[in-house]
Amino acid sequence: MKINIMKNVIKRSSGSGAEFSLIRYNHITKNHQATDLLGFFTEELKSIYWGEITLLRALSEMISYAGSYELGTTLTLHYESTQNHITRLEDVFTGLGIKPEAKNCEAMKGLVKETEEIISKTEPGSIRDEGIISAVQKIEHYEIATYGTLCSFARTLGRDDLAIILQKTLDEEYDADEKLTEIAETKQFELYDEGEKERETNKAAKTDLKDKDTLKGPLDPDPA
Repeated sequence: MKINIMKNVIKRSSGSGAEFSLIRYNHITKNHQATDLLGFFTEELKSIYWGEITLLRALSEMISYAGSYELGTTLTLHYESTQNHITRLEDVFTGLGIKPEAKNCEAMKGLVKETEEIISKTEPGSIRDEGIISAVQKIEHYEIATYGTLCSFARTLGRDDLAIILQKTLDEEYDADEKLTEIAETKQFELYDEGEKERETNKAAKTDLKDKDTLKGPLDPDPA
């Protein structure tokens, strides 16, 4: 397919007298295919915008299923942060001179679906909490990768102003992931301790039963 590309070079002098160029292209074809970095950057923004909106809805459900106060509080804070992430993305769209638009994100759709399946297949309590944490951290890692890439794209395009906005969200995604790791590790130790206590209880019960059988001796006829 032949693509007509228009190039406008804007030159600006810095204090040292050096010049740099900002290159703009017709970056989206009629069938919405990105033809350059700006086009790809825009399409990725639409995708993560859809993802954040979808995540916001999913988080409200996750909060209701959280067993521990700490996890529930952390998910609530993340819900509030996600609202800010959506607002920042809208600011980035505005900075590009386009209206916010959401484009279906198959990655986020799959991650949210996996979270729903984990909740449906686990008993309420520590195990379900571990499952929720695992699922949310997968989402966090996807978002970290996405926002890291978007920050890099923005800088390459000469839009440090947009990169600063996106970096705020990236930093918050890292913080959320670290907090979830802390909760997960604490719960894993709790589950291990519970398992050890259960194993010790079962072991003691078997030993007690064995001792009773030993004291009883061989099968004796009942006394006449």
